Amino acid sequence: MSCPCSTSRHSGLRTTHRCCGPITTLAALHSRHRDSWFRHLPPRPGLIRPVAHRLTSPRWSCHPRRRTSLWESGRLWSSSWPRSRSSAAAAANVTDVGTPHDRLRDLGLTLPKPPAALASYVPTRLVPIGEGRALLYIAGQVSSRDGQRMTGRCPDQVSVEQAQEAARACALNVLAQIEGAAGLTNIEQLMQLNGFVLCTEDFGDQPKVMNAASDLMVEVLGEAGRHTRAAVGASALPFSVTVEITAVAIVRTN
Repeated sequence: MSCPCSTSRHSGLRTTHRCCGPITTLAALHSRHRDSWFRHLPPRPGLIRPVAHRLTSPRWSCHPRRRTSLWESGRLWSSSWPRSRSSAAAAANVTDVGTPHDRLRDLGLTLPKPPAALASYVPTRLVPIGEGRALLYIAGQVSSRDGQRMTGRCPDQVSVEQAQEAARACALNVLAQIEGAAGLTNIEQLMQLNGFVLCTEDFGDQPKVMNAASDLMVEVLGEAGRHTRAAVGASALPFSVTVEITAVAIVRTN
């Protein structure tokens, strides 16, 4: 029996390999070169050749072709494997279809002109935060539609449903300010809405009123419209409007 290694020298029971070192028995020789032995056997019907799946080192094998393990070849990390049910469901639940302007059109809404400041302040302020992004602060937007303010205290003067319409009008004005300052297509994430509802002392459905504004943000901006929020009851608001909303967003500036 001879070793398939071309760099081996035999001397009795002691065999010296230039690539593997000394081997004293044929059993050890076979152990180190078991794959090489089977590769050099002549083909026989029904012969099953074993395959080593572990990574081999040059000292372990003297065959010039280096074998690769399943882990190293990447077969155990194949991207063709089916995704888990949860990840597949999450990928299917995509709301960001089209642009914000397309979604506004689908909802039958028209973006108004950004309302001008009504006192000594600026409607928006951009604060750069690096990497081509900025924080966009939006001053309080009161409930108004087509130039007419939506006023009245909830629930004794206006119903909850009417207050929700006022909140949607505020949200639409917030979107108009974002469009004027940075563009709706450049919004990366709406961070926060703060809503103030003109209401009686015993009224506790401010979150229900603000849901109308929050839902509109998600409908128009998709996942970028999901935000943190505060819904606060107020005994008085400017011009006796029903709702006022402030906002903070991250926008792209490059």
